[in-house]
Amino acid sequence: MSVPTAELFQAHDLTRDAPAATIRDFVSGSVLGNAFEPVLRRRSEAVEATLQRLSQLGPSALTGTGGGCFARFGARADAEAALAQLPPGSRAWVADGVDVSPLHRALRER
Repeated sequence: MSVPTAELFQAHDLTRDAPAATIRDFVSGSVLGNAFEPVLRRRSEAVEATLQRLSQLGPSALTGTGGGCFARFGARADAEAALAQLPPGSRAWVADGVDVSPLHRALRER
């Protein structure tokens, strides 16, 4: 699905009053949510349907301005079971989460 990033940044219904956050806030997990999610859900039936379906399987969210939707699972087996429940033709896969970004790890090893 194509996401109109520039259009979303200009959307009048985009919330622009989020409290300031630091990288430390994101790393700690104290900052959750995505200001673009409600805006894109109202504009895209595909995103709305995908997030509704994913939320039935696990905690779901939108990446960035909507390049993808995902659900979080505590175990790989749970993620694979959820993947099997998605509609045929869904472009989806299971990915392992990491505690440290591979880029950060590579820079630290330089």
